[in-house]
Amino acid sequence: MILFAEIPVNNKSAYINVYLRERKGLKRVTMSFSTKERHLVLSVPSKTPQKFLHTFIQTHHDWIEQQVQRHGTESKKFTAGTIVLFKGKNYTLVHEVSNKVLVCCEADTLFVRAAQTRVDTHVRRWLMKHVTELCNEFSLKFAKVLGVSINKISVKAMHTRWGSCSSDGNLNYNWRLIMAPEEILIYVCAHEVSHLVYMNHSKEFWGTVKRLHPNFETARAWLKKNGANLYVFG
Repeated sequence: MILFAEIPVNNKSAYINVYLRERKGLKRVTMSFSTKERHLVLSVPSKTPQKFLHTFIQTHHDWIEQQVQRHGTESKKFTAGTIVLFKGKNYTLVHEVSNKVLVCCEADTLFVRAAQTRVDTHVRRWLMKHVTELCNEFSLKFAKVLGVSINKISVKAMHTRWGSCSSDGNLNYNWRLIMAPEEILIYVCAHEVSHLVYMNHSKEFWGTVKRLHPNFETARAWLKKNGANLYVFG
């Protein structure tokens, strides 16, 4: 990819980079927002005129502004005063400088005791611990129901998926699921474990998901509507 343009956003209070990716055989121009890198990517057919691309960007200005408002131009970090989503509930991060590390929830507060420069690191570790425990719990529970085996369960910083299942039985989950209501995480676990039976999205597959999580349609709709908001933190 090559840098194509730098465009103003938020009433020119910030700028966002636009990268160009040429693809052979592509029939039309498409644009996507990278939640990992916080930039735009234009996928274009070979030899697309630059004038057309600048016009394309201008005509999609409202969509670009929506993405910037949703994701920001930079990944947020967990600091004092940050609103942290944990299992679908908002907690205000309160920090106390200390050499002894402590992270815990108290009412509507996420209390963090740590060195000033280590707050973000310790909050992420705490969230990762909880999401890993839940993903393991529900994946193993659902695997037992279906009579299938799991090779390995991992939680990662996934940037385009909420979960994945490989043909050799490895399940991967997006750590940001811990910010969603627990029912959403349970649905994703049911979805990925069902792939151990059907490596497709056939009628039989969705029937298996429903067997594990009867309310899966509601959870699926929630992710489609709200999932992007969980990517504020990189």
